[in-house]
Amino acid sequence: MKVDKEKIKNILIVEDDLGDQKLIKISLKKISEDFALTIISDGEEALNFVNDSEKMNLINMVILDLNLPKVSGFDLLFHLKKNNLLDKIYTVIFSTSSLESNINREELKLADKFYTKPSTLQDFINIFKEMFS
Repeated sequence: MKVDKEKIKNILIVEDDLGDQKLIKISLKKISEDFALTIISDGEEALNFVNDSEKMNLINMVILDLNLPKVSGFDLLFHLKKNNLLDKIYTVIFSTSSLESNINREELKLADKFYTKPSTLQDFINIFKEMFS
């Protein structure tokens, strides 16, 4: 599914790895300098952010890691998609976990897109180029 980058202005990135945060941020800025990025490093903080309707009213996309401290990405995804006010937000999963047992989990069917997390900047850029083309 292609994403209209003109409709995506505010992106919430939920990722605990600082290196991956940097790769995602650089990749998105190569697609559009206009993206406003909010980066959160743990699931509990992300859940608090998601529950703040004023903040979430601005968010058009969530990029989510599954393996988060405190509250898992699975729980956060479930919370996002079961909330009628948030379920239309485009949600992308990046995870180092490519295990079949995780990929087939019912919660992942709630995400709009799932990627096994790439290891290079160029791979991240290619994913976002394809997503926003």
